[in-house]
Amino acid sequence: MRYRNLMAGAAVALVFLSLFVNAGEQADANPIALVDVAKIFKQHPAFAKGMAEIRADVASIEKVVAQGSSEIKALTRQRNEAKSGSPEYRKLDVRIEKKNAEIRGAQRAAKADLLKRESSLYGSVYTEIARLIRGYADARGIILVTRFDSSKMNLDNRSDILKNINRNVVYHAGGLDITDAIIALLE
Repeated sequence: MRYRNLMAGAAVALVFLSLFVNAGEQADANPIALVDVAKIFKQHPAFAKGMAEIRADVASIEKVVAQGSSEIKALTRQRNEAKSGSPEYRKLDVRIEKKNAEIRGAQRAAKADLLKRESSLYGSVYTEIARLIRGYADARGIILVTRFDSSKMNLDNRSDILKNINRNVVYHAGGLDITDAIIALLE
């Protein structure tokens, strides 16, 4: 009887041991990884260059708008010096309205162009990052890569605390973050 109990216990132990061994083998064959996409964007050379170009274009558009506003102010001063209702007054009023419409139209067109360029930049960089992640994961047998935020929480900043409360990944064991490896692939 004692021998049967010992053998039954050994059999149960072997079953549990095989479950843990199989679980370990499966974890190695099908691991998961984490990646901080925002951090990769911040360190992506083409993204930084593209955003710098967009910021420079925004600055030059602001200069053009400021110049147009100065012209409108000068025309407004001239109009205010003219007699109200006179042909010169009406002519200046029309010029002011045309200049305002011209500036608004140029602003709308420039804004639409900048938003399209920014969207295209984000899209192309994200596509490249996703391709790098996919290649990295495929080469290492990783079947799931999920986004997470690796930044440290600032306990003095309410919005930072709320952002951290809403994180998708609350905890992860070390060794799952592949962000730095993907950044190294950018260079």
